[in-house]
Amino acid sequence: MGTPDHDIRPSTKGTMLRIKEASQNDEQAVLLLEGSLVGKWTELVREECRRLLDAGHAVRLDLGGVSLLDDRALQLLCALLCLGKGSVTVSLVKASTPVLLSLTEVMA
Repeated sequence: MGTPDHDIRPSTKGTMLRIKEASQNDEQAVLLLEGSLVGKWTELVREECRRLLDAGHAVRLDLGGVSLLDDRALQLLCALLCLGKGSVTVSLVKASTPVLLSLTEVMA
């Protein structure tokens, strides 16, 4: 896969976000997210999605390992989903209850 895993541990907040490119084919790349999708770490997700989209791939974000979303993360997810044409999809199969509740409130 084209991108190594990213581990980010901001010392001031003690949060961590791991992004792993689980699979990629000519049409779609799957990014597994684990940890807290908060603050400026949402930019890393935005950059990874942009890199893959610019390379012509659709992107599936798997949020099964995400334990926390903040407003910036919710705005990013909404913006990515609004790109249309199935460019970005979000998998919530194993998502935690707080993540599901956050997304439900935004989408309502």
